[in-house]
Amino acid sequence: MDTMVSCQLRSLLRPASYWMLESRRPDSWRTNFPARRRGSLETESGCQMLRRKKLSLDEATAVINAVFAHAKAHSQPGVACVVVDGNGDIIAGATMDGRAARVYKSAHRKAYAAVKFEHDTSWILELHARMEANGHRGPHDWNDPMFTTLAGGYVVVDEDENVLGGIGVGGGSRGDFSDWSFVKIGLASLGEAYHHRPGKHEQ
Repeated sequence: MDTMVSCQLRSLLRPASYWMLESRRPDSWRTNFPARRRGSLETESGCQMLRRKKLSLDEATAVINAVFAHAKAHSQPGVACVVVDGNGDIIAGATMDGRAARVYKSAHRKAYAAVKFEHDTSWILELHARMEANGHRGPHDWNDPMFTTLAGGYVVVDEDENVLGGIGVGGGSRGDFSDWSFVKIGLASLGEAYHHRPGKHEQ
C-alpha cells in the first residue's frame, strides 16, 4: 500500500471577494483558517499535505499476474486487467496476446467506475435499476463516458473502509471464466486485509 500526498494552499480556498471583505474588518472580526485536517501535514508556506492511501505498484502487478495465471491455467482466451488508484488513474494494466484494444479499454472503464462510485459495477447496475423504477430516465453513464455498468469492476477497500483503488477485467467468457470470476481472483491475490463492495446479487 502506498500513500499519495497532495498539496492544497489555504489561500486558494477563499475567493477574491473574501479577502477584500476581510481586509476591511477590524482584527477582532477576522475569520481564522479552519483547523488542519486530520491526517495532514502543514509546511512553512501554509500548505496542507493531505495523505491518501492507495494500492502500490507491486500490489497492482500481483493482481494482474494472478488474473493472467488463472486464464493460462485453464486455457482461456486472453483477457485484459487494469488496476487504478482512488482517482481512477491507472497504476498498472496489461492485455494478454491476441485481444483487441477495446478489451483493455473496457477493463479500464470498469475499474474507473468502481472507484468513482466506491462500489463494484454490479452495485452500480442495481443502482440504475432502482432509480429507473422511481422514474429516472437519465443516461447510465451520468454524462461521463468512462462510467460503465458492465460486470467485472471491483472497488478495493481496506479494513478501515478506505478506497484504495479499483480492479477491472475484460475479455472473459461465461460461468467460471466470466470477467467477474477473474476480477475475484485478482482481489484475492491482495490478501484478506482488502475487500470489495458488491451488489446484492453478486457477493
